[in-house]
Amino acid sequence: MTLKITHDPLAYTYWWKIGTSYDGTVPPLTTLYARDKSGVTVPGWRKKLADGVNASSPYSCDLHRMAGNWNGEHAIAVRNIITPSNKQAFNYSGHLSLARGNSNYLVPSIGLTASDEAQALDRLYNKIRQESYGINGLLFLGELREAIHMLRHPADAMHKAVSGYLNVLKSVRKDTARRLKQRKGESDIYFVRRRLDHVRKGMSGSWLELQFGVKPFLSDMADIAQTAVDLYTKPRKKDRVTGRSTVRSDVISTDSIFKRVNSWAIIQNRSKKETSVSLQYKVGMKHQIDAPIAGLTNVKDAFGFQWQNFIPTIYELIPYSFLVDYFLNLGNVISAACTDTSSIDWISRTQRTKVQFEESNQMLYSNGDSAWELDSFQSFPSRFALNRVILTRTIPDSLPLPPFVLSVPGADSLKWFNMAALLGGARDFRFRR
Repeated sequence: MTLKITHDPLAYTYWWKIGTSYDGTVPPLTTLYARDKSGVTVPGWRKKLADGVNASSPYSCDLHRMAGNWNGEHAIAVRNIITPSNKQAFNYSGHLSLARGNSNYLVPSIGLTASDEAQALDRLYNKIRQESYGINGLLFLGELREAIHMLRHPADAMHKAVSGYLNVLKSVRKDTARRLKQRKGESDIYFVRRRLDHVRKGMSGSWLELQFGVKPFLSDMADIAQTAVDLYTKPRKKDRVTGRSTVRSDVISTDSIFKRVNSWAIIQNRSKKETSVSLQYKVGMKHQIDAPIAGLTNVKDAFGFQWQNFIPTIYELIPYSFLVDYFLNLGNVISAACTDTSSIDWISRTQRTKVQFEESNQMLYSNGDSAWELDSFQSFPSRFALNRVILTRTIPDSLPLPPFVLSVPGADSLKWFNMAALLGGARDFRFRR
């Protein structure tokens, strides 16, 4: 393998003409944009990929590319109000760009964060575990008691809520008669509070049963069925697995007056700059050719009865541990630390940043001399689009753990409903006026 470096800059000339001559206030400017590549060549990389062998090598690039540019054509004619035959005509062509002589318009506005790193690694570790087993049998057994109770007593929370609500209705006459001797207002408030308490507990309990009982149980059943099928069909294991972060974007838009070209016309510039960042981890998996395909050992491993799952299972079974994970990715870090990575053959890490800058020029009529009026006007807008891609691929020696990340659930997240249901089901919680 040899190091290969290429440098092939992209040249672009910014220009603006009045008639057939360049505008002296904005003379032509030729700018060189980088098109640099640096990497280690891998001979026969196509065959290696086809054979499932590592073909990754360190690589970096900074590439600029024009994307559909054209120059504008503008014409305006004005006539004198007193002497209409006295006319003036102007023609303009080219493009007036905010990026002319200003490289900041192609500098990324955002970069990778610890959250992006954690997300990509979380997804990768999850896929590595999926290659090892179909379901965490230890966790399933730990939750089996609650699952059986749920099957024997479906909608238990709503059943208790309805029963409690009916009991309140049965006792309302006795309760009201007794308290009317004190204060009628107090009796009404007392009854309403008791009724709302039962409604609240019923709704909260039913929501929690759905989120933490029914849905996980159905998912476990599907995983058990799929694992059983896989044991029988023995599907081919993957040679490579990938974990990607969600692409994050940042958009900056401007709408400004770029230049007054004469007393009757201005050039308006509209631009948009979008920066997107993403991170990808990819690992190659090595599989034991003579690994057993049947027997107790294979069944035990396929259903997740492995010592590596012991600590993550203990953490998952701790009451309300999921609340910690809502704000800190502790559970994911513990699971990653206990994941068996002995089957990983190679690792590559690729981070990608893309900047898309696009703008247009439009000439607008703007009368700055009351002695003249518009005679004719034409404007064919210009378009300037320049993309930049910055990519870096490295080959880590070992797979890192996800970093700890503090976060707050989004406003539309179901996590807030789960927390509200827990609070609503608390014994010491009461509705207040």
